[in-house]
Amino acid sequence: MGETLERLGRKEEAKQCFIRAFAVPMYSKDDYDTHVKVGDKLKTVYKINDDKLPVGNTAVLNYNKEDEAKNKKSQN
Repeated sequence: MGETLERLGRKEEAKQCFIRAFAVPMYSKDDYDTHVKVGDKLKTVYKINDDKLPVGNTAVLNYNKEDEAKNKKSQN
């Protein structure tokens, strides 16, 4: 979904999809591979560090722009 939104030029929505995908639990090798791919994209394209990303089910459901603003402040 994130890749499709990127192609449509909807970068902010794409980033939110990638952040949610990063927080999803890993149960298989495919899950792990996707997690690594998404993590790399968030680091390189969106300049977000792993340690600043939310994790777990709560993160998948509740991550929003306020959380992102907090992350940006803590990086400075």
